[in-house]
Amino acid sequence: MRPVNGVALAWAVTAAGLAQFLWLMLSCRQAGLVLALPRPRLTPECAACWRIMLPGVFGSGVVQINLLVSTAIASLLPTGAVSYLSYADRLNQLPLALVGIAVGTAILPPLSRQVRTGDDAVRCTPRTAAWNWPCCSPCRRPSRSPFAAHPILAAVYQHGAFAQRRTAATAPTLAAYAIGLPPSSSSR
Repeated sequence: MRPVNGVALAWAVTAAGLAQFLWLMLSCRQAGLVLALPRPRLTPECAACWRIMLPGVFGSGVVQINLLVSTAIASLLPTGAVSYLSYADRLNQLPLALVGIAVGTAILPPLSRQVRTGDDAVRCTPRTAAWNWPCCSPCRRPSRSPFAAHPILAAVYQHGAFAQRRTAATAPTLAAYAIGLPPSSSSR
């Protein structure tokens, strides 16, 4: 069997998207609906929405810019540095997504309700930061780093070609990323 060409896959995805759009247009026409893109207008409500959204958009963008700059700097370091950065970031995103965003999403409705009613219990609502310290907790066995990053990396990645030396090289990066988990998850 021949390997699939990347260009062919790109054209296939484009054709599938176009076919899906045409199918939607046909279905809407049969239902009597007209799909039209309205001309955007900056109303006072839109401006207020943008003012509320801008800090969140900026905060999310800073994380991506930071990863881009870190990868560019790591590309100047010895072989494997970009990979170690990628492994650590991938593992760092797991507790952030599962715990930080999930708990933050679960806490947001009652927190908003408490703020709206002026309830003083808002100050006592648990923050998601307390849930995100697994990579930063002290390790029982002594290692290079005072964090549990090494055992976590060994449990998740150290199979087959991912040798112990790669785990040791990735652990300091994960420990450094883990320090940023509590502030990052509590800002969500």
